[in-house]
Amino acid sequence: ILPVDTKTWHEYIEKYVHDDRHLASAYDMAHSCLVELSADELGRFSIECEREFVPLRWALKRSQESYELTIVDDSGSEEPLSIARYEAHSPEIAIPLDNTDTTFRVPHDGGLYTANLKDIAAAILVPPFEIRRIQDLGVQAKVSVTGRSNTKLVSLLSVAETWTTARLSGESLLASIHRRNDVVDALIRVILCEIGGDQWCRAESRFRKHSDHGALHVLSYAITNKKHESALSVILERDFREIAKLSPRNRAAQLSILAEKFLHVPNAKWLSEFALRLACGCATVWAGEEIHKGIEQIRNYPTLVRAARFLVLSVATCFQQRAVEVGPVYLEWKWE
Repeated sequence: ILPVDTKTWHEYIEKYVHDDRHLASAYDMAHSCLVELSADELGRFSIECEREFVPLRWALKRSQESYELTIVDDSGSEEPLSIARYEAHSPEIAIPLDNTDTTFRVPHDGGLYTANLKDIAAAILVPPFEIRRIQDLGVQAKVSVTGRSNTKLVSLLSVAETWTTARLSGESLLASIHRRNDVVDALIRVILCEIGGDQWCRAESRFRKHSDHGALHVLSYAITNKKHESALSVILERDFREIAKLSPRNRAAQLSILAEKFLHVPNAKWLSEFALRLACGCATVWAGEEIHKGIEQIRNYPTLVRAARFLVLSVATCFQQRAVEVGPVYLEWKWE
């Protein structure tokens, strides 16, 4: 019944489009889609939607035995592609694939597939082939913590951003979302524990197990043990619900004011936004060539990193995610 609001339209798409195996298999290889609307005596109306051209993309198809991935290379380049697969259980380890192949059979556990050609990249996250129990939605990702140099942290952050921005596809969109979130969170926690310290790691672990007001208080208390910085923790715990109403950039601006006042951070505006993006797993592209310099500088201000992470986690608790919603890893932290 018309008119159809946004919520109803999304529910219809989830029910009749996302769960349609034939449509899902045809979608990636299609160049256009023709939508026809029939209104009986009012007539018919059609809309043709053409796929936006991209020089490099992945096409996913489900067979009876497994998912199959095909790399569609319209770049026109004669240079070979660099193709790799990442397993969710060990998400920072790239497994090189034969670049003479164009179609790959995906293992039943799924994984992240990347293709790179000079400055062109394409990544897709494929869910498990079968979901038999609720535990199959998520994953216990184990990240190697050996070699915690700045270069290693930048590498982990780059991998996290690849998982963050990869296209989610396949029938089980919910599993893709859960696995992406679990993997990115595991990678970011390793980085944040290295910079923020063991006490912060323990406080964040408790927060994840309980996520109640007491755990949030412990998390804010772990931001700093220095008396002259303690006001920062108090203000963030008191005001995070109000800060949640702001855009990510305005949250960064608020954090920079506090960082300059209580932590005496030079270049507070840039470093505060960098710290928040670091805590969200989306700093490498934004920082560009400054990423190594940013990591080196932020190591000198672990309190700022812990404060940023507290904001990311506490703000996310203010919102509720719909069952199937492709949004940022941390709720309401979409920067652009």
